[in-house]
Amino acid sequence: MNNYIIINSKIIGKSSTTSKCTKTMNLNHIAKKPFFDLFYRSPCMAQLLRAAYHDAGFCRSSVLGGSRGTLRFPDELKRHENAGLEFAMEQIQEIKEDGNHITAILSYADLI
Repeated sequence: MNNYIIINSKIIGKSSTTSKCTKTMNLNHIAKKPFFDLFYRSPCMAQLLRAAYHDAGFCRSSVLGGSRGTLRFPDELKRHENAGLEFAMEQIQEIKEDGNHITAILSYADLI
């Protein structure tokens, strides 16, 4: 018997288990797990918060603020105001590549 997998009230597929109950998952918990694992491994929360602040800062070429995910580019990391954020961006890159199926589809702006 196939059971439906429900995420955020939407049916996304079927489960091949024989259990009669439907499985529900919370995408937020799945997406946050690699970050929790990182925080237990390394005390880098302050660097990640600073990276989020710098990535979402005001851009002179645009009147819009908000996260853009541009810190992943080497030219942005070389700027003097972004000094010391290399480790944080290495961790974001690791989560993007090795995290899980949810972090793989999120943009860098979402992850930062």
